[in-house]
Amino acid sequence: MVLNHYSQTGNEILKELDGDIDAVCDTIGTAGTLMGIAKSFKDAGSHCKIVALEPASSPIPVSYTHLTLPTILLV
Repeated sequence: MVLNHYSQTGNEILKELDGDIDAVCDTIGTAGTLMGIAKSFKDAGSHCKIVALEPASSPIPVSYTHLTLPTILLV
């Protein structure tokens, strides 16, 4: 799924917003969407901030400690 978000979702967002993106906030499920669009934006030269959101009570961030996500905001 990461590849789909990389090749489709990320490019669609970039196209619709003419590449003018300050930040993207997304929740972490499997992290596929967030990783795909983040890689797509990076490869397009975007310097937007990527923010991962997850409830503080969720065990998910613990299982993703091996990932390099710029920001994880526990809400």
